[in-house]
Amino acid sequence: ERLALIDRNGETVISVDYDDRGAWPSESDGDGYSLVFENSNGDPDSPANWRASFGKGGTPGQPNLSGPEPLVILNEILAENVTAISNGTTHPDFVELKNVAGTNVYLQNWSLSDNPTKPRKYNFPAGTMIPADGYLVVWLDSEAEAPGLHAGFALDNDGDTIALFNPQGTRVDVLAFGLQVPDNSIGRSSEGDWSLNQPTPGKKNQTQAVADLKKLKLNEFVAAAPPGGDDWIELYNTDSRPAALFGLRWESGLAKFIYRNHSFIAPGAYAVFRADEQPGVRHLDFRLPAAGGTLLILDSNGTELDDLSYRTQKDGESRGRYPNGNGSWRTFTTTISPGKANYLPEIEGLKLSEILAINNTAIIDPLGRTSDWIELWNSSKKTVELTGMSISIDRIEPGQWYFPEGTSLPPNGRQIVWCNGSRDPALGPSDYPNTGRSLNGTHGTVILFNASEQVVDQVRYGFQITDHSIGRNEDGNWTLLDTVTPGKENSTPTALASANNLVINEWMANGRNADWIELYNSDSRPVRMDGMFLTDDLSLIGSTQFEIPELNFIAPDGFVKWIADGDLAQGGDHVNFSLASLGEPIALYNRAKSLVDKREITQAAIGISEGRLPDGSSTITKFPTTPTPGKSNYLPLNNVIINEVLTHTDPPLEDAIELLNLTNKPIDIGHWWISNSGANLKKFQIPANTTLPTRGVTVFYEAQFNPVPGLKDSFALNSAHGDRVILSEADRFGKLTGRRAIIEFGAAQNGVSFGQIKTSLGNRFTALNKPTFGVDNPASLREFRKGNGAANATEKVGPVVIHEVHFHPKPLPFGAGTPDDEFIELRNISSVTIPFYDPMHPENTWRIGGGTAFEFPRGFKLAPDGYAVLIEFNPAKEPDKATSLARRLDIPDGVPILGPLRGQLANDGDTVVLYKPDSPQGLDREDAGFVPYIVVDQLNYSDTSPWPSEADGLGASLQRLNPDRFADDPVNWKAAAPNPGRENRQLTVKDSDQDGLPDDWETANRLDPLDAGDAGIDNDQDGLSNLAEYYAGTDPRDGASVFQLLAKRLPNDQIELHFNAARSGQLVEVQSSRALGQKQWETVMEHVADKAGPQQVEVDVFDSDGQFFRLLLME
Repeated sequence: ERLALIDRNGETVISVDYDDRGAWPSESDGDGYSLVFENSNGDPDSPANWRASFGKGGTPGQPNLSGPEPLVILNEILAENVTAISNGTTHPDFVELKNVAGTNVYLQNWSLSDNPTKPRKYNFPAGTMIPADGYLVVWLDSEAEAPGLHAGFALDNDGDTIALFNPQGTRVDVLAFGLQVPDNSIGRSSEGDWSLNQPTPGKKNQTQAVADLKKLKLNEFVAAAPPGGDDWIELYNTDSRPAALFGLRWESGLAKFIYRNHSFIAPGAYAVFRADEQPGVRHLDFRLPAAGGTLLILDSNGTELDDLSYRTQKDGESRGRYPNGNGSWRTFTTTISPGKANYLPEIEGLKLSEILAINNTAIIDPLGRTSDWIELWNSSKKTVELTGMSISIDRIEPGQWYFPEGTSLPPNGRQIVWCNGSRDPALGPSDYPNTGRSLNGTHGTVILFNASEQVVDQVRYGFQITDHSIGRNEDGNWTLLDTVTPGKENSTPTALASANNLVINEWMANGRNADWIELYNSDSRPVRMDGMFLTDDLSLIGSTQFEIPELNFIAPDGFVKWIADGDLAQGGDHVNFSLASLGEPIALYNRAKSLVDKREITQAAIGISEGRLPDGSSTITKFPTTPTPGKSNYLPLNNVIINEVLTHTDPPLEDAIELLNLTNKPIDIGHWWISNSGANLKKFQIPANTTLPTRGVTVFYEAQFNPVPGLKDSFALNSAHGDRVILSEADRFGKLTGRRAIIEFGAAQNGVSFGQIKTSLGNRFTALNKPTFGVDNPASLREFRKGNGAANATEKVGPVVIHEVHFHPKPLPFGAGTPDDEFIELRNISSVTIPFYDPMHPENTWRIGGGTAFEFPRGFKLAPDGYAVLIEFNPAKEPDKATSLARRLDIPDGVPILGPLRGQLANDGDTVVLYKPDSPQGLDREDAGFVPYIVVDQLNYSDTSPWPSEADGLGASLQRLNPDRFADDPVNWKAAAPNPGRENRQLTVKDSDQDGLPDDWETANRLDPLDAGDAGIDNDQDGLSNLAEYYAGTDPRDGASVFQLLAKRLPNDQIELHFNAARSGQLVEVQSSRALGQKQWETVMEHVADKAGPQQVEVDVFDSDGQFFRLLLME
């Protein structure tokens, strides 16, 4: 949370952004201790400058209590050692300690860390001593063979923290520092102040001359950052010596800020600071007004160093000096260069030419996929060498994706770069340049950098239209193109409709998440929205509250959703105001500031939207259960559902749609409509007098809804790309009532239907074991069409399933961080080997999608009843790490371990999907070469009830109870100790609420066997949930009843360990380490309890000065 002192003008005097996580003292979060600012000259946003109070309640209104004088202090730190100091054959960072006690100090069990909340990252070995007034150097690397002490971690030259702790774990000294200069250390003076030094490890500190701050210049800034970005300011050090920034004062209008980090800028170098009111060494506690203002920098005495003034800025443009440092101020649009020298764009040469951000069916890439893409064009008469150049998406980040070595572009040549976010760019092939990132269809930025990391060209866009590209016209300006032309000259611009056709179609002013406003284009042509205004302030000044940025389009009969949360930094689809839940007007104005549409928001219950029904009409309706931002408005059909569809067929089958009556009386559905298009709901009209029997079904076949293929209202269902079915209620004249049932589905396997199944969360629409339209094994199409429907078959499961998911590993003990233990386990539940590729097209392999992505290697197969474990790093590149993980998780030998997973699964809920490729579309198809991907298995998990919460950071993974049952149902999952590579341990006792706690145990301990939520509660406040107490065999009502390990030394170089087992068969693992925080924990033994009660084991001890043991409960 942010705590700030505000002056009379509303400007921040000083603030702190504190937290209860990360490096902030946890004792102050609910334990009664206060936060104490220890370093009054330090950065108040740095947790290193705060500590928990010595006593509960703190000392309000009194001076802060001080601890004892330290015996040893931090004296010198080098965080970027390039060539200055060598140790053996390397140049590591170092920290130097100084003894100020006047007597020898032994450091056994003292420790160093770069995280104040994890003190034991490096423990000093026994016998380590600093003589009186002496120094001790610790090298910050892992080169154990080199001379001296080695901490096993390094410091960040972009700002970091180093802390020293005594044997009791009390912080003795700490330093948080900022930007560092290569080969220059920072050291303490005799007065205790820190300053720039020449590195002198083990010797008296020697200060380094610093720059005259009058040679520090404001060089470039952005005051109107593009949506999703931050304003920033660039400083340029024109001196030949490093510039020290501690104490630098900033003034932006009435806002004042003192920079309190030990940061430096190298001679002739640049540093960028974000004006975003956020904490950090590269952040400033004010924002730049886009409407114009002034900016000053002053030294610590208040002497002005440099200043500037500016007028209203346009989105995304910067103002900068050219030449750098002393030139005049000018505007930069395509060559914005934070942290680099300002430069002017080349008039002729390489540029971005065309972009397709939503590619559904327009272009098939060389891998048979509909990937987004970027086109480059060399407009010059010379070949352009692309080696060393790069493209970044949505961030000014040179090097995000580099062109392959040896790539060049001939005169007037064009280069396509694919944006396939589901595929690792390293997988190639060589003729498939792929950034590995998809383009965002609602807003984004594409930036082209040269080999010197300078911006060559960029384009910033907003809402895009499916299968329509944007590109440069003859004048070089970006516009919506009539057709996509990858690798060819751009087509002419498409014809646009008037923006006055737009209406405010739906809105949410009291959402469970963010509020939003939906716009609708009723025209048959697209509309460009640039320069229009959205507002909730209808005054003359307020009418232009939010101006829609450039290159925002809305499709014919299309919709766009603007998020109304008042936070433009969240993205280009956000507006700078929020909606009042008690009601207010909202309005849309055109470029001429004339009113296009106005709506009055009325008070609504949470989660209920309002809007036009039908779309674009004057009738306003509330939508309690069907808010549809970005889609057509409708009310739900409560009496009829779409029960089953068949989309991928060969004779004697054809596409089919089955409807189900949910009521206890017949329903006349005559004159209703069936369609697969939201833009044309009236495709197939159900014949008059068609009746759905009580709780019964009826089927419509392709011969009915696709009588003349190719005509406007005839349609077949798309089995390759997926499709939808929309059932619309109508009166006896065929007029729509606004009530609909809608089902969407993906690509389908030949002969496999999709249908409704029941789960604990309600109905789900998924692939079925077999079609059930009334005639199961027809001999002909005629016979198949005789079917009047039947009850749905069970869900299709396998042959490979998602078997276990570890999405949030438990942090390691003793502050050792969180391990890279995230994994997904797959299991082949069939009796045959499954190839993870299309045998006829082996280059098309299976893949993982959803919150993380992975493509299986060519030739990979999974044996019958076999397992595969997917991890978050590459086991081939980090074999030692993979071996450690396999040992830690006890993955059986021979189980394939694959990686890396691209992207981490969200801890609060996410999706995991297993896909397999179908055969590519044939040459007779419009999408020839496209490779459909079919869902094999899918899991949508959460960390809240009814999903087991113990899998969210408490050490458990999600484990499938029955691999033959539907995946996407929480009753088929439990939380248990990770168990990759083997069968999940099944529940063998009655557990009515499926929370992992047997009913009889819950009853005995006064819990509710029907309340799944009580598994995560800690009744006795001992730090263990009730589920953890059950596993450990401890009393959930007694805080003194704990799972513990006791030891007794034996005379034969062994140790006797004692602990308690909750039940017979309980599995525990004894692990050992020679030093906390330095060495890996190694498995000593596994122990399976023969019976419940006290357990005793004997283990060997090392011939060393110390050994630590811990007990892990496996099951």
